[in-house]
Amino acid sequence: MKHPSRRLFRELNEEVGLAPEHVHIMGRTKDWLRYDIPAQFSRPARNSNFRGQKQIWFLLRFLGSAEHVRLNACDRPEFDCWRWVEYWSTLDQIVEFKARRLRAGPART
Repeated sequence: MKHPSRRLFRELNEEVGLAPEHVHIMGRTKDWLRYDIPAQFSRPARNSNFRGQKQIWFLLRFLGSAEHVRLNACDRPEFDCWRWVEYWSTLDQIVEFKARRLRAGPART
């Protein structure tokens, strides 16, 4: 398994075109956050055992400029726009089932 920060930098580059020098890692969740995808959000897939995800969330300081953000950095962009949000509003900006999991804290395994 790759180290979570390597995954972070790969995802940042693929999804928003940012390089490691564009951010500083200020913190992260200590453990993996696990959750099941509610039925209304899941996509039917043949022969799939997919139920949910596990994630580590990072707090980053952006060191770049708006010009460094490139939503078309990959062949199949995941985003079509972006915006700045207040630090404390993050949980209000994400889908509710993920926000509940973040508020609950680390999963016990």
